[in-house]
Amino acid sequence: MEKNFVIVAYDFPPLNSGGSLRPARMLKYFSDKGFNPIVITIDHEKYLPDRTDKTLCEKLPPNAEVIRTPIERTNLLTRLIDTGYLFLTDSISFRWKKFLTKSLDDAVAKYKPRFILVTLPPFSIMKLVHSYGRKKGIPVILDLRDPLTYWVSSPFPSRLHYNYLRKMERNCIESSFKTLVVTPGMKEIYSKIYPGLKDKFEVVMNSFDDYQKISKTRKSNSKFTIGYFGSFYYNPYSEELKRKKWWQKKPYQYFQYTPYDQDWKYRSPYYFFQTMNELFFQFPRYRDKTEVFFAGNKPEWFDNMVDEFALRDVVKHIGFVGKEEAVRLHENYDAFLITSARFKEYNDYCIAGKTYDYLSFQKPIIGFVTKGDQQWVIEKSGLGLVFNPDNAVESVQKLKEIIDKPEKFVKPEIEFLNQLKTEKQLDKLGSVVKTLFNL
Repeated sequence: MEKNFVIVAYDFPPLNSGGSLRPARMLKYFSDKGFNPIVITIDHEKYLPDRTDKTLCEKLPPNAEVIRTPIERTNLLTRLIDTGYLFLTDSISFRWKKFLTKSLDDAVAKYKPRFILVTLPPFSIMKLVHSYGRKKGIPVILDLRDPLTYWVSSPFPSRLHYNYLRKMERNCIESSFKTLVVTPGMKEIYSKIYPGLKDKFEVVMNSFDDYQKISKTRKSNSKFTIGYFGSFYYNPYSEELKRKKWWQKKPYQYFQYTPYDQDWKYRSPYYFFQTMNELFFQFPRYRDKTEVFFAGNKPEWFDNMVDEFALRDVVKHIGFVGKEEAVRLHENYDAFLITSARFKEYNDYCIAGKTYDYLSFQKPIIGFVTKGDQQWVIEKSGLGLVFNPDNAVESVQKLKEIIDKPEKFVKPEIEFLNQLKTEKQLDKLGSVVKTLFNL
């Protein structure tokens, strides 16, 4: 019996994004296990050349079947769709539908796949692949790297939009063979939102492949360097919109709806900067002992936030970097920064993808995090220190301590960390897949 199945992944190497790594690891894992996964993605080198990194393709199985399709370019209509007001979360399905559907038809005819796995976001392709699977009688596995209707970093266009998306999300989850989620907290939230669908969810966390070998050691007289990689998902304008009354908004925003109280300012480095500013005020000598480097696309608000806390001489933003450069920088830094949003209704469910890279280096993690899964993984790993963003006095003392004695906070809990390796996490998905192949 040929063990064929399809992975639909808009994010896939060489696209340099956090979402690319997960389906790439799935492809390698199942190829090594004797399955034949067929990936359908877009031609990123043609359509998103500025966001590609060819080195990300080096670990892909050499004989893997990866179908790279065209996608329509953005235009005035698709930019309007991307606002969310036309009942789509994004324009990807609108631009990709005819190419994706044709590739699915060809793959089904040629390989007769046992199931289709679609990794999300972009969320607009959830309904597209779900409907295709139902039409063809092919089971669908949803891979939710983020939740759809619980993620509220900006308001929904209206309550009607929210209800429509919530109904669509529920229908897709209910009809799926399984729905993968990336943290225990995310499963807990979904199980409360959709109590009748609890058995649909399977936790398959993000992961790291193996521990990194560190070839450099810190010199005793060198500055203590802290690194941060990637995005923040924080937008001051969106946060302001969520808290404004309807009459304070523009007419087209009157009906905006915020179903959950989520403060994404906590995901930004604001509270970390606040603590650094206070540290330097109380202990001025630490200004010359500390450097912080940020890598990724720089947000418009970043420099103003740095200036607000007078940190321009300490904080550097080096911009977007490729995978090889990121690994080199990881090796050079003495510690890593992680943050998390604050949610009122539930604990924080996110574990940022960069966390797993940090864990693989077994260096101290400076966690300005709220109660939830991000805090849990830092504490269980034995590789860091959790800071209360709302307690600057306590945070100053902790930051001073980790700068003085970083080795004190590196006590890796290997048994726990080993469970976060790719092989262990994808074994869970492997068990789901085997039932579909009657293995």
